[in-house]
Amino acid sequence: MSNKLILFCALLSSIVLDAQAWYVYHPNIDGWMKVHEPASWEDAYATCWREGTLLASPINLEMRHEMETVSLQNTSYHTGITLMFYPGGQFASLEGIPIHHIHMKIHDSEGSFEQCLSMEHDVAGSYLKKVNCSAKRPFICYRKRDHTTKECGTSDKQYKFIAATGSCYKMHTVLLPWNDAFKICRAEGGHLVVINDELEQQEVNKLITWSQEWVSVGLRQYKGTGDWMSVQGDHLEQVYNVWQPAREAISHIFPQRQCCVINKLGKLHDIKCDDDSRNFFCEKDPNHYQFV
Repeated sequence: MSNKLILFCALLSSIVLDAQAWYVYHPNIDGWMKVHEPASWEDAYATCWREGTLLASPINLEMRHEMETVSLQNTSYHTGITLMFYPGGQFASLEGIPIHHIHMKIHDSEGSFEQCLSMEHDVAGSYLKKVNCSAKRPFICYRKRDHTTKECGTSDKQYKFIAATGSCYKMHTVLLPWNDAFKICRAEGGHLVVINDELEQQEVNKLITWSQEWVSVGLRQYKGTGDWMSVQGDHLEQVYNVWQPAREAISHIFPQRQCCVINKLGKLHDIKCDDDSRNFFCEKDPNHYQFV
């Protein structure tokens, strides 16, 4: 196997592995759960919110039991119980349940001014602990079953199904770097749009809100190989491939431009992945259900 192929496989697998853990249905709580890698409380909250869920809290015995079951390998993880959103200095879950209705012991060994509660395990069982919100801990996202899944396999009404392409699409008007846009689309159960042909380019062009000249799409150049591929692993020759004429002339001058945008005229252009915040466009397979 060539070094180029080995490098590409490693890069592709890192994307797949990062997105492989989908939500698992738990009948005892009539909802879905997903365990995430360690993050600060605010990042944990934002991740769950992007995925259409809540940062889980042991608000009753059933939730407490399920949280204990799915997180046996971790002795400390964030919960959605915080002081941040509620006046009067009272801890409450993100569902609005006050701490005195959550029947668990609270330890505050890290000080009385901490604004977040973690769930801890020891030989005696589980308990809550006041902790620094910025400390990184594993966390669980939770979504209660609500029967609101739409034709795009999600409850997100902003995804629109286009029969001509067989895909669902969503326009994001928030300005983010390409790398962050990639994460948002992935969290929603989709990916940055991969335009396969001229027909799809025309359909996507109709849906995009052109408040900016350029919108981020799902093409990326992989370091070390120089090969452009889609975020779904398609070679450049297999997808829509119409570039700004100047790209070839300057690509050797700006090798750090390894991500891609498109304009209203259907021209692709290379950009830096970690800056140059822009609008972005997500695509989703309607047959992929995020909560199954």
